Amino acid sequence: MPPIHHMLYRCPLCGHDPMVRSSRRAECQSCGTIFERGRGSTILVRKPGDPTRASTATELIGGVAVMAEESLGERTEASAPIHQAQVSLGRAEGQDTVRFKGHVLGFSERIKQEGEGLLRLYSDRLIWCAKGGDPVDWPFDVIRAIQISSRAIQVRFLRCGLRQFEFLEDSPKRWEDLFRLALQRFYAARGEIIVEFQPQIVTESLP
Repeated sequence: MPPIHHMLYRCPLCGHDPMVRSSRRAECQSCGTIFERGRGSTILVRKPGDPTRASTATELIGGVAVMAEESLGERTEASAPIHQAQVSLGRAEGQDTVRFKGHVLGFSERIKQEGEGLLRLYSDRLIWCAKGGDPVDWPFDVIRAIQISSRAIQVRFLRCGLRQFEFLEDSPKRWEDLFRLALQRFYAARGEIIVEFQPQIVTESLP
């Protein structure tokens, strides 16, 4: 299970953002609720004044995603970024074979690091600003797939392949949620809905 503060980057109960983080728990400074690892995939929810209860990660993450959608709906200025974060940029250069006891389990991207900078998400594009370099602008039209990968998101672009954005402080789950919501809104304006994000973005016409 990834760190709790990556999954619960905002409080699933009251919506406060960000959470106070530690190795095995996240705490909301607004309502005082503490979310702590339990057994297996359970998370213990300790809200002041209430008995401790066990919840599933799926339930809590679902609550966070709903609040992320509500938050995105409040941002209407196209010229302002939806979100931004410091990241380490990498470029995919081939694949490595993952083996276990002589059996091939799958393949993983071989990533070559290209430096650090600021990643900005807008309502219709992604902009990468490297330290000391010119901004790189990727309109949503050229994005072919996105997926979360440990502490990063991987984005496949038309004609320039796969890039990996590893977050130095921010939650990759926050970025996956906001990125997917922004893409859905972008395609909805064209009368389409995204039905698949990986291995490639697939759309269908809205009814």
